[in-house]
Amino acid sequence: MKIIESSIIGKKSPEACEDGMVVTDDFIAVIDGSTSKTPKHLNPDMKNGRYAMMLISEYIREELKADASVDDFCQGVTAYIYNKVYEKLGVEERLKKHPEERLTASAILYSRTRNEVWMVGDCQAIIAGKLYENGKPYEEKIARKRVELIEQGLSPAEARKQIEPLLIKAMLSGQNQTYTVIDGFPIYREGVKVV
Repeated sequence: MKIIESSIIGKKSPEACEDGMVVTDDFIAVIDGSTSKTPKHLNPDMKNGRYAMMLISEYIREELKADASVDDFCQGVTAYIYNKVYEKLGVEERLKKHPEERLTASAILYSRTRNEVWMVGDCQAIIAGKLYENGKPYEEKIARKRVELIEQGLSPAEARKQIEPLLIKAMLSGQNQTYTVIDGFPIYREGVKVV
């Protein structure tokens, strides 16, 4: 596989960036750690989205077998986060009720062996000139609300704070039930796209 071009630019600094890329002999992955919606961090040194991205990257590099299927990935990465973090910290029961506190990310992977692109969560790709999307069902409505707040004079940060309750409400009713994310709990398989 040949990488022609790549770039990651975080909101603040490379050390705090919640986005990542993994390139191995068998996989290329772009991982988008979710912006935290809570001040609770499962790793005191970083936000939950960055921690999720780093664990997923580690799993792909160290554990994911070349011939893995998308289902192997979904089950494996879920167990990896659950066992390595939630179980060790003893937070499994709390996180069942509070998805906003989970380590959450979306990822798109290319499997060289299977010649497939796996869209696990909110991601998009252009393949052979065609756009493929896998967005969250509620996102457009909440994004519109944020734009309205900014147009009314709020800063982007203030608008984000205003819409956080809507994001958390959507997570409580839909995360890995009506849309897919990687969060250490069983992945809503119907929301995973394979191209």
